[in-house]
Amino acid sequence: MDMFSKVTAFLQQALETREPTINLLDSFVDHWKAITNYYIETTDECRAVKNTDIPWRLRQMLDILVFEEKEQGDETGPCMEYLLQHKIMETLCTLGKAQYPPGMSQQVLVFFSKVLTQLQKPVLHLINVYRPVQKLIRLCGRPASQTEREESLFLFAVCTRVNKDPYVLNYILEVLPSPSPAISILTHAYLHHRSSQTPGGGLVLRRRGATEPPVQRGHPLHHHQVLPPPFHPVKELFLPNKTLLASSLCSFTWEKVSFEVKPRVALRSLESLLLLVSSSQEDTAHLLAEGSPLCDLLAQRLTELYSLVPSSIDPGDVHGYPCVHWRDQFTEDAEAEGASFPGCEDLRRFLCGVDYCNELIQEAPAVWTYLYLSKLESVALVSVRDVVESGRSQLFSSLGEDSCLVLASSSSAGARVLGTSMAVALECRWLRGAVQPQLLQMSEAGILVHTSLLTVSARHIGAPVLLEELVHFMLGSETRCETQQDVHSHLLRHRLIQHCNHISDEISIASLRLFEELLQKPSRSILNNLVLRNLEHQSYKVPGSGAADDRHGAESDALEESEELEEDPFFTDLFDGGGFSCQETLARPGAARHSQAVDVVNSFLCLVPQEARSSHLVQGSGYDTYVHDAHRMFKECSALVQNWNWPDSGKTAENTSTSDFFEGHFLQTLFDRMGLILEQVIHRELLNEASSSLQRYDCSGFKKDLRRPHAILRVMLCSLSHQPYELNLQVTSILSRLAMFPHPHLHEYLLDPYISLSPGARSLFSTLVRVMGDLMQRLQSVHEVTESLLATRRQLMGLEEEAR
Repeated sequence: MDMFSKVTAFLQQALETREPTINLLDSFVDHWKAITNYYIETTDECRAVKNTDIPWRLRQMLDILVFEEKEQGDETGPCMEYLLQHKIMETLCTLGKAQYPPGMSQQVLVFFSKVLTQLQKPVLHLINVYRPVQKLIRLCGRPASQTEREESLFLFAVCTRVNKDPYVLNYILEVLPSPSPAISILTHAYLHHRSSQTPGGGLVLRRRGATEPPVQRGHPLHHHQVLPPPFHPVKELFLPNKTLLASSLCSFTWEKVSFEVKPRVALRSLESLLLLVSSSQEDTAHLLAEGSPLCDLLAQRLTELYSLVPSSIDPGDVHGYPCVHWRDQFTEDAEAEGASFPGCEDLRRFLCGVDYCNELIQEAPAVWTYLYLSKLESVALVSVRDVVESGRSQLFSSLGEDSCLVLASSSSAGARVLGTSMAVALECRWLRGAVQPQLLQMSEAGILVHTSLLTVSARHIGAPVLLEELVHFMLGSETRCETQQDVHSHLLRHRLIQHCNHISDEISIASLRLFEELLQKPSRSILNNLVLRNLEHQSYKVPGSGAADDRHGAESDALEESEELEEDPFFTDLFDGGGFSCQETLARPGAARHSQAVDVVNSFLCLVPQEARSSHLVQGSGYDTYVHDAHRMFKECSALVQNWNWPDSGKTAENTSTSDFFEGHFLQTLFDRMGLILEQVIHRELLNEASSSLQRYDCSGFKKDLRRPHAILRVMLCSLSHQPYELNLQVTSILSRLAMFPHPHLHEYLLDPYISLSPGARSLFSTLVRVMGDLMQRLQSVHEVTESLLATRRQLMGLEEEAR
């Protein structure tokens, strides 16, 4: 019985015995001392770190910090206190930089990455954390480091923390003196603007990072030195000489820059940049735009990719290359699915770079900012771009001592210029520095390649800010009506329009494709610059003339009112033979609101003489087959301009201009090309006729048919005057798209056949009338017109092969 009692007591005592509580701080200190003792006791300097217990002890220290944070809640635990007091992260950074033992930098990068991602409380604002982080960032991006994976993970962790707590970016970016004069102007403007605002305006002068969360009791801030966010005098604010975070990230981006960079490393770095710029906080955007070289680095990388595209690449391959997404280059089957031609890989990398920059600007806060130059009571509006380009001396040359410079924005929260800064940098370095010299060169092959590259680049640009910079680069910002002699206001614009009527048909087609791509972009400044500014005053019609419905009547009466059309020899025998009848016009609907549109359609249909028609000879090729495509294009154009506040109907403006109407260089070129549209049709008949004459020569060179003595010269002239069918399609495609935009001036000028044109003016309808008059005269010298037109139509439709 006593034995049983003793056993029972023993068991009871065993059950009541508890496991002794583990002291986290003692364990944390033991692990750290074990690491430091290794450096004291070891004698093998070549021993790799993975063969030691250092990686395991670092993992244990991290687990202790994470567990302590969960247990302590809002309070700071003793282990974190110890980490900060003894500058453990600073010591680890030094050991990693020394690579002792070999491979130590990899372990340090992993430890820092997990500290930033697994700890929930913000720690990057603590001096003993962000200083070693800064030093570690300097180690990233070095060539042949063998730790690209760990470096990219560390940078991704930093950007994730910045995206979560934007104010910590103040502690990551290193601000150094030596600002440039142009940026000093912006800095001075910003300080003047902040200091001059009243409290009610919501803008006060404060230090960067003032939005950081309040310090709670028990936080390390109560016991350790926490430096305030970098704040410098006027000439030093936001003006770092080098920001290593952006430099390190950009060193991993795009495989062409470093062939040894693994795709996952490059993808993670690109995603890190997206995280970095996507913060919506005002201070973060300002720091990245004005306090880091991020914008210049991106522009430099894209310029490098552009320069790597070989000049020998086929322009047809460039134009036909499909749209790509920047993530596609990191998929395993990207190369297998893509097209394959010489230079394809370089082109793909460049287009992925364009798409990435477009998405980066799309994600970044991008609200245009302006500088108001105030001189006494006068106020002038100047863009940021002009201020940066002009510099201080030119800026203040016309201003007195009382002038002041203030920064304004379109939002009460302050200006957000990151997206704008990136777009301006791309325009200055890539477009103006690399693209423009290639477009202005004399080599036709170079012009053709780089025009095609610009076209596919524009196809990938959708960010509003970047699109406006592209338009400003190509077309300028002039808003006044064009004149015939105005060719030097914007050299590139004039040269690009000239290329649409180039002696080389390939350059003409490529340039027309470029403008067609622009017309599909959601930017009203494109149409205003190319067309609408010249139609604004309606000087294309006789002053005091009414609308189309006021002159509605028979077609013959309308034609007799136009002095220009009466002078055309085509109208002397217009109705003699009945060859120009309107018997096949559309049925007029009863509703008056549709009658004008039907009359316009019928007027254009009646332009083609009966003997020149062939659509009724081929089934399914009539006018109605184009209605579906036209309706689709009209819906696209209407959706594009729905927010542009265009008027529904045009107001009759008094034409007070003393000069003749000029439609603008763009429409002038299109109308000139439209006037040559018959060259391709007549070319076939003349070439066939001349070839038949050549066949009548015998082998000795003596002529058998004296009726065709100049057949060889005739073939040569036909080849020179030939306008390709593809070029004709491109011209009609652009004119059709212009006519689809629902602007009253465009509809009136391009589609209304009843307006009385002012002297010297021409419209689309009058241009087509002259083309038809030329057609009637040429058809008289062509034998078997109907059969030739039918054969040509079937060939163009692919119904039969072209005769060789």
